[in-house]
This record gives sequence, C-alpha cells and structure tokens, in this order.
Amino acid sequence: MHFQKFQSHSPFISLLFLICFQTFYLSAQVKQNLPQLSELKLSRVAYYGKSDFKSDAQFWTMEEMDNGILLFGNNEGVLIWDGAEWETVVLPNFSSVRSLGLDHKGKVWVGGYNEVGTLEKDDKGEHHFKSMTAELGLTDSDLENLWQIIPFRNSLVLRYDRDLVVIKDNIAARIKARNFLFHAEKVHDRLLVQDLNHGIFELNEITLELELRISAKAIYDQSVKAILPGKSEREVVLITKEGGYFQADLSTGRVFKVLEVFDQEEIDQVNRAIQLQSGSYILATQGSKLVEIRPDNTVNRNFYLNPKIKNRTVENVYLDEEGDLWVLQNQGIDHISFDASYTQVLDNIPVYDVALNQGNIYTATNQGVFMLSLDSLYTGVSQKVHNLPGQAWSINKIDDHLLVGHNDGLFQIREDRAISVSKETGFWGICPVPGREDLYLGTTYSGFYKVHYKDGEFRIGERVSGFDESTRDVSPSLTDPFTFWVCHGYKGVFRVKFDKNYSRVISTEFFTVYNGLESPFNIMPRTFEDQLIFTTNTGVFTFDEEGHKFVEDPDLNKILNPKKNTTLLKSAFDKIWFVNGNELGYYLKEDADASLHTMAFAPLSNSFVKSMESLLPLTKDLVAVGTINGLYLFDIRSRVEKSGVMSKTMINRVGLEKKNGYQMLPLKPEKPLVIGNNPLGSLAFHVANPKLGTRSKVYFSHFLEGSDEDWSAWSNDPEITFTGLDSGDYTLKVKSRNAEGDLGESVSYAFVLSPAWYETAFWQGVLILLFTGLVLGLRTLVIKRIRKEQLIAEKKVKHTRKMMQLEMEKYKLTAKQREMEREKIFLEQNVIDKSKELANYTLLLSKRKELFNEIYKDLQELRLKVQKPASKKAINSVFRKLESSRIGEKYLEIFDVNFERVHQDFFSRLKSINPNLSKKEEQLCALIKMDLTNKEIAPIMNLSLRGVESARYRLRKKLGITHEDGLRDFLETFTHADMEKSQ
Repeated sequence: MHFQKFQSHSPFISLLFLICFQTFYLSAQVKQNLPQLSELKLSRVAYYGKSDFKSDAQFWTMEEMDNGILLFGNNEGVLIWDGAEWETVVLPNFSSVRSLGLDHKGKVWVGGYNEVGTLEKDDKGEHHFKSMTAELGLTDSDLENLWQIIPFRNSLVLRYDRDLVVIKDNIAARIKARNFLFHAEKVHDRLLVQDLNHGIFELNEITLELELRISAKAIYDQSVKAILPGKSEREVVLITKEGGYFQADLSTGRVFKVLEVFDQEEIDQVNRAIQLQSGSYILATQGSKLVEIRPDNTVNRNFYLNPKIKNRTVENVYLDEEGDLWVLQNQGIDHISFDASYTQVLDNIPVYDVALNQGNIYTATNQGVFMLSLDSLYTGVSQKVHNLPGQAWSINKIDDHLLVGHNDGLFQIREDRAISVSKETGFWGICPVPGREDLYLGTTYSGFYKVHYKDGEFRIGERVSGFDESTRDVSPSLTDPFTFWVCHGYKGVFRVKFDKNYSRVISTEFFTVYNGLESPFNIMPRTFEDQLIFTTNTGVFTFDEEGHKFVEDPDLNKILNPKKNTTLLKSAFDKIWFVNGNELGYYLKEDADASLHTMAFAPLSNSFVKSMESLLPLTKDLVAVGTINGLYLFDIRSRVEKSGVMSKTMINRVGLEKKNGYQMLPLKPEKPLVIGNNPLGSLAFHVANPKLGTRSKVYFSHFLEGSDEDWSAWSNDPEITFTGLDSGDYTLKVKSRNAEGDLGESVSYAFVLSPAWYETAFWQGVLILLFTGLVLGLRTLVIKRIRKEQLIAEKKVKHTRKMMQLEMEKYKLTAKQREMEREKIFLEQNVIDKSKELANYTLLLSKRKELFNEIYKDLQELRLKVQKPASKKAINSVFRKLESSRIGEKYLEIFDVNFERVHQDFFSRLKSINPNLSKKEEQLCALIKMDLTNKEIAPIMNLSLRGVESARYRLRKKLGITHEDGLRDFLETFTHADMEKSQ
C-alpha cells in the first residue's frame, strides 16, 4: 500500500485527491526506475527429468531443427521433442549418441560408436535411423566414438579421436591425426581443430589438409574445449579444459592468455563453452555448474541462475535460435530462458503484500519482510529486513517511508532494519484519514489505533474506543471524512463514524443479508475508479445512500464473473487488473469490449493467498504478483510483439484407429487424402508447436470444416480425435498459443471420408430389399404370433371362467357351511335352554310330589287321631280328593315325552345299546343326563337314596360303563354324537 501526504483546506477535496492519487500511485512508484524496468528481461529455468522424457538422464549433445524441433543425444539414442511429447530413436548397435549435426540441406546426422547415419522421417511422420556407415566406407572398427558433426560450407566434417572425415556429395575423405583430435569448431566460416600436443589446425577444404595456425606451446599444451569468435574475423577465443582463457590471432599465431578460470588448488574442468548474445561466455564445468566470463574479462563463479540448476556436473551447453540456453547434465536438462514471460524471484514463501520504494521491491511474508533490488531480479538474491521475523501482513508506503503491519505490532523500515512503532501486537496495517497529513488509523485484530506522522517519523497514539472488531479491510467513505467502512470476512459490513478527534467511534451500523447482500461472508471494500465498491461472493456492489442498501454494479458485473469473488481490483497504467475466482488477469481501459486476458497467468492458477492477494504493476507490461509459493514477475508482452515472427503449428502424426489395429496416414498428401470410413474407429491428429512448446505449455484450438460451427476451446492436449464422422469432405485447421500469449500460425489438413460399404448405392439397394423382406417376414411372424396369442388368451379366458365358477361354488358352500355352523350353535344353545327348563320342571314336580306325600302322611296321622265322625268324614273327603289328584307315574310319562323332544332319539339310542333297559332305567338315564343328584332323583322315582344308587349301579352294568368312566359323561357324549348325526 502507498499513501502520499498533501496539504488541503477542504477535507472533501483532500479525499478526492487521495483517491485519485491512490489510483495512480503505482506510476509514481516506478517513475524513477522506468528506464531500468522497461529494459528488464526475465530469466526462468525449467527442468526436464526422467519422468518427462522416459529415457536415460545423461545427455551429451543437442541440435535444433529448422522447424524448432529439438534433438538430444543421450546414452540410449536420439531423443526428439516437439514441444508436446518426447520420442526416442535407438541406433542399430544401441550405442550412445555423442554427436548431432545438420548439413547444408537441413538433414539431421547422428553419430555414435562406430555408427553414423541420418535421422529420417517418413511421409507418415515416423522417425527412424538410416545408417550411412557402409555407404561412406566407414566400417573400420577403429573409428570408435564420433564426437562431433560440424556442417562446413557444402561439406560435413566428422571428428573422431584419430580421424577427421570430410563428407561431400556422399563421398567421405579421411584425414589422419598426428596424435589425438581433441576438439573442432567452425568460427568465421573457418574450421579449426586441435590435434593434441601439436596445436590448432585449419582445414583446407580444397586440399583436405590440416594447416597449423596456433602451436601447442602457445596455449601451454592445454586441451581446448571451445573455439569461439573474437573481436575480429581473424581473432578467436580459446577456452581449455583446464580453465584457461586465451585470445588468439589466426593470421599471426600470436596467443594472449587472459585469465585462469579455476584457482590453482581447485580441482575442476571445463566441458564446453559458448558465447551468449550479451557477449558473455558461459562455461559448462564438471563440478561448478556454469561459470560466466563477462565482456570485461572478469570471472563470475556464482552465475545468478546456478541455484536453480539441478546438477553440479554440466556436460554440454547449447544456444538455440531464440537465444535460450540448454544445459545438458548428468541427470537431466535445464532450459534457461533469458527473455521469459515470467519468473519466480522469491521461492516457496507466501507473499501477502508487495511494494516498490527507492528502487527496491519489498515483500511481506510469513517469515518477515524481504527486499529485492532491481539488480537482484537478475540474480534472484533477496535480503531479509533485520529485526522483523514472523508474520508480516502489509507494507504501507507514505512518501518514501515504509510502514509494516505485523503480527508483533507496527514497524517502520529504515534501510535494511525494522524499527518498532507500536508495542501493541496484531496490526493489519494503516488506513489514511482524509484531509489529515499527520494522522493515520492503525488497523488491528480488534479495533483501531491512532498513528501520528511527522517529518518521516511515526508514533503510536491512543486506542480508538467504541469498536472492537477486526479492521483488516477498511476503506474511507467518499462523502464524509469521519465515516469508514469496515468489512469482516465472516460477520458482514460495518459503517462506523468517528468523533472529530478520531478518538472514539460514536455510531456503528451493521449490514448483513437484509440490505441487498446475499451473504455476509468475504466482503471487501475498495476505492476503484473514483467510487467505493464492495466485492462479494456474488458479484460487485455499491451502496445506495437513498435506498440505504447495497446494489449490484452493472458495469463490473458484466465484465467480471459475478459468481466468483473479485478479491483484487486495481487500476494501473493502461490496464485494470483483477483476481476473479483465483484467476489473475487484466483488461485494457480503452477496450470497449473489455476482453479479459488471463491465459498468460495460468501458471498461478489457485496459488494466491486468499483474500490477501497482492499485485504491483511496475510498468505497463511488467507486474509483480505475490502468491502462496513466492513472488513472480510477469512480462505480458507476447513473443510476437518482441520478435514480430509467428512460429508454425505442426501436424506431426495422423492415425486411423481401427478395430484390428492402428494405421498411420500420410502427413502431406498431394491431394486431399481419401480415408475409408470405419464406424468402429477414430481419426487422431497429433499437433505441436515446437518453438512455443519449449518456452511454456502450449494450447491448441481446432476447427473442422464440414462438421464444426466454431473453433474449439483452447486445450493443452496435443491429441485431437474425431469419432463417428459422416462420410464427406473435411479440412482440419489447428492454431496454437502458449501460456505467455505467443500465437502460432495455423495449419490445415484436408481429407475425405469415403462412404462405408453400406452407404453405397448397390449395398443400400441390397439393404432395402433385405429390409423389405425382413419387414414382410416379421409381419407374417407377428400375425402368427398374434393368432397364437389369441388362442392362448381364449383358453385362458375359459379357464378363468371355469375357475371363477368353481370359486363361486366354493364360496356358496363356504357360506352354507357357515350358516349350518350358526344353526348348530343355535340348536345347541336351544337344547341347553330346553334342558334347563325340563330340569326345572322335573324338580318342581319332584318338590310338589314330596310336599303332597308329606301332606298325605300328615292327614293319615290326623285321621287316626280324630274321633268325631263328622271330622273323620271331612278328612276322608279330603283323602278322596287327594287320591284323585295324586301325582303318580303319569308325570313321568309327560317328562319322557318332553325329554324326547329336546333330545331326539335319546331313548332309541339307549335301546340300541341295550334293548333290555326298563322304563324306569330309561327315565333314570334321562334324569342323570339332566345332571340331577341322587337326592333329587329319589322322590321322582319313588326310591330311597339307597335305591337310586343301586339303580345307577345296575344301569352302568347294562350300558357297559367301566368304573373309571362317569355315567353322566357317557350319556353326555352319547347325546352329542346323536345331535351331530341329526345335523
């Protein structure tokens, strides 16, 4: 953050001036450094390991083809990289590839152990090695390793240990070495070669002889590893294995030793050396990575990119057409781009804020504050500010002074040290007070503090009372200098008003979801383009004072996705920068369509410190970005803008995948390729852009004329596959771009999908006939099937009806059975009731008879006692009446009749068991059946109790009843069986 103090008599004018200044303060920050920054070129190192190229990791040589495809020689063969995928070509004898070279026709030559040949690519894009050893007459086994292949004018020169072979028009001429050919180089269109211990010679192409130019003693008998151009065409630079750096004049043979790269006690060696476009020489060493010899002839043993190079041993270095350096190592390859679109200048440290002050870039991190000078952007070396460990949140620039909000308090940076301003802990930063050049508000974890400023000195003041919430995200109101907006990431929005001394908060308004906001979370206030805006999870809002609510900003929500939170929005130079949903980008202020540019920042996707994103535009094209992984610098000028040249998109392979295998198709047919249509297969195109792919990830978009309506979305998949295409004429167009924004020329491929056999007129006629016959046959089968189904249905109907009838009959029988059960229950109950009536009636008769007998007996006794004739006569008259009404055996006959009505066939059943039963015994059975006791039976039967018992005993014997069986129980079951039979 940066705040510039100023004088003003009007707080409102001061506030407007402050807003305008904050909008454009970034330009002021870098104004003094614009020349240096505008010339700044970013360097980046990219490493390729075994997981990338799937081959041996020790590399010896490298070559770049005219189309940008890169070739590498390692212990397994030739590795080909088109920027999208790696391919390995193995030599026939499986030897290491020590040398690669291009002849004047652009053909690639490959050298191994006793093997030399060319790398061929057939019309289908497949690479293979073609041996030229026999054709050139180089079958001698004593040649061994081919160390160098050097194109020289219209010839090709091969350097072996003891032979120099010159190939012209496929004819090889051999030149024997005096001792050992250690190194060869083409310089100023002259081929120079060192014959160890004899000197440096020049090849005479006409005589095919080696002519001495520099003696061995002149270079102290050292072994030359590089012969490079000097200041003039007759001067060369010699760099030796031992670390000697010499300048030599080829015309005079004079040699001047400039310096020694290694100290005398140091054990190291030079493996190769080249000259950069800057004029510096880069030396590949055995144990010191890269060593630089600057144009002023000083040695830089600590080359600024060495910390990012993986291995200490560098076997070779190569400079490609773009000026990038390739470092071939024992364990992989490093690609150094000296003019990259982005680079990381602070590694693996979360960055929360970034500021520029007096030519230095300052970053607030969780490990304190780091300072990088503009020179250190090349070296990548940062300096930590002393006395400030731990979590730093913000860096606030006031005039030329820096104030740091820190977990341990508020600190001022002076040179490379931090001075404590506040002993209070938990400061987010500071917020300017409109119209006051001497006062700021310190924002803390819980409220505000007054911070006084005078003559470059800061002093902490009193704590502001009346508000205790976290004040990380604060912005002053545009209409009232005493009103501030405070956003809490989890609670919502506060509008607080201070008293005139800013000593306490006198009023607080709280806004959540009831004033136009959909959510209280992740709301941030910021001043943008002379207005106060609020970024939320559901878009950008402003506050409507009249309606007292938040309303959507139609312009910004149209440009930026309102479904994603815009956590950073900053205007600088000619651009509006934003972070929308963890995606960094910008759009041009003058662009009416506000097209978003985000692809250049794809490497930073989802790597920002959430809600504390930091970005500092240094120039209109150079921007510093803080992430959770460190600080990055981006140069957003595309490669096309820098060079004016567009690289070519290539189709490297076309294949038709069929059911029975994969068929490769020609890459460049003379006319549109006719392809047999295969509905079970797919057509695949492998595309690449080597020049773009070596710098960053490449994205492709394609358009298939004859099928597509528009270009596809950009994708980094180099494989374009089509499945299920109809027959017809097609033209595939492919365009490319990389993450840096560089565009590639489009490429096209025309092809024709011929109709499948079933699409021809003949076979379509045959198919129509077959289809017609099939339809008719199916119709017949359907009719037969329908008839069969009808018969089955009729049978089912008949069966169903019959079953329904049976069910109805069963139902009727069940109903009748239920009715009979009810009648049975009713009859049984009726029998019980009548039996009770009969029993009561019988008992009544028994009682009456007993009473009658007692009266009769009493009268007999009375008649004997009466003496008077008249009285006796009267008594006799009563006797006669009693005799005429005496209850005798007749009432038993009535009993028998009524009992038989209740218990039908009871006496008949008894007779069937024993016909000899007497009437008295039948009556006894009936009385026992009615559950009468012996005492009750005795008067009815005119028997004594003893007589009843005797009668029961005789009855048991006649009925065959055992002693264990009860007589009444027998008669009861006997009666039930009789009733069931009657049912």
